[in-house]
Amino acid sequence: MSRVRKILLWGGAGAGVLAILLGALVAFLPWIVDTEAIGRNIAGVLEDRYHVRSDRVEIAVLPYPRIVIHGTRATVPEVVTASAQSVT
Repeated sequence: MSRVRKILLWGGAGAGVLAILLGALVAFLPWIVDTEAIGRNIAGVLEDRYHVRSDRVEIAVLPYPRIVIHGTRATVPEVVTASAQSVT
């Protein structure tokens, strides 16, 4: 086996191992990170700064990263109040 072929083989194997580890990290991320606490923090910031209240905030990583805010109510004091079932 030539030197170039060995380098390509080891490089490909290393890239494959990294891809598998990255996939495992993404799959186990919801169990590693407390997404409920992050959702509560986001809801608190939205309520304090922007007068947006919500029933619950859902954070998901798979199949793509997203934040869904359920039971959203936005208020501009003494002007208007708006609500939505969910906001993505």
